[in-house]
Amino acid sequence: MSGSTVSGRNRRKAVRSAGPPVGDPEDTAARKDTVSLGKSAAPVRPAAASSDAVGSGTAVAVLDRPVAEDAASVSDAPPDSPRSRWRVIAGVLAALLVVLLVGGAGFAGYEAHLAGQRNALRADYLQFGKQAAINMTTIRADSVQQDADRVYAMSSGSFRTEFDNLMKDFIGFVTEAKVRSTGQVAEVAVESSDEHSARVLVASLMTVQNAGLDQPQQRVFRMRITIARDGNALSVSGLEFVS
Repeated sequence: MSGSTVSGRNRRKAVRSAGPPVGDPEDTAARKDTVSLGKSAAPVRPAAASSDAVGSGTAVAVLDRPVAEDAASVSDAPPDSPRSRWRVIAGVLAALLVVLLVGGAGFAGYEAHLAGQRNALRADYLQFGKQAAINMTTIRADSVQQDADRVYAMSSGSFRTEFDNLMKDFIGFVTEAKVRSTGQVAEVAVESSDEHSARVLVASLMTVQNAGLDQPQQRVFRMRITIARDGNALSVSGLEFVS
């Protein structure tokens, strides 16, 4: 009976002892140290650290995607690529070409305007020199005063002074000799000119008849007429006969 009681007690102890078996105190302390080390190592979570690393990588990937898309939308070529540089150079050259074309057109127009003015002034000198030669070689005894006044009116400078001094004798000679002359211009050319004066060469044919001639005679005179320009007024300021 006592044996069964002991056996029953032993079974109850076996049932009650659900935890680790009671052993040597040193083994228990070692196990506690092991558990303690495990708890202290618990904060070092490789899995958690790996998760954070993956999260960072995901964030970088999300940030990189719009940057790449923006770069692609701005330009297919990098900013420093040869293609990009050629685009800049082409733009600069196009701008310069436009400036040159516009400036060149303006300069050409201005040159054309000046050339037109020079040609118009040259034509005025030619026409005036031609008319001056005709006036000086067309003289008649019955209209000598009017003829002389016409020459005097278109003169200036030293030529005007000389003609004024000789006019009285000139009128007397033409009247006495009954001179009748008609002049025409064969050739006329501008030797030199500017906006203030010109030198015109004139070849003049003069048909002369007077009291001492039985038949009219033709004479050729080559003259260098100096023309002065004062505003829009032209005048003969010099005359010389050339061979």
